[in-house]
Amino acid sequence: MGTLELAQAVELAGGLGMVPRSVQVPEANRGALGKGFLIPYLPPLDDVVEDVRGLRVTEFFWGEPSPEIVTAIHSMGSLVSWQVGSAEEARAAEGAGCDLLTAQGVEAGGHVRGTQPLDELLPQVLRSRSRWWRPAGSAAPRGWHS
Repeated sequence: MGTLELAQAVELAGGLGMVPRSVQVPEANRGALGKGFLIPYLPPLDDVVEDVRGLRVTEFFWGEPSPEIVTAIHSMGSLVSWQVGSAEEARAAEGAGCDLLTAQGVEAGGHVRGTQPLDELLPQVLRSRSRWWRPAGSAAPRGWHS
């Protein structure tokens, strides 16, 4: 996550460009651009829904996956991604209706929810779910390809 300019450059290069909730996206964008939210700092759900109008992906982190949040974001036509730190959390995110999972190992740094390196976490997440996934930071462990 970072600036709008960085997210747009990632999008243009074929990746999923993400910005934090504090960054305003000037116009609706149906490409691979999204916004991320930390659950402990989540504004009222109606505000989140309006904030992501026109964005392709909305990601949540650092909280229990919520069917209420997922349904509200889906109503805007946005895909919902949940960043997970365990296989249990991946199952909960899938159960809540998330479209994508982001597996985050301890080496990701910053706000880390899990306790395992990505090399250990990713096989567990893959065995526990049927949704699309991506490793946090878009760096896969050796031998893994999405």
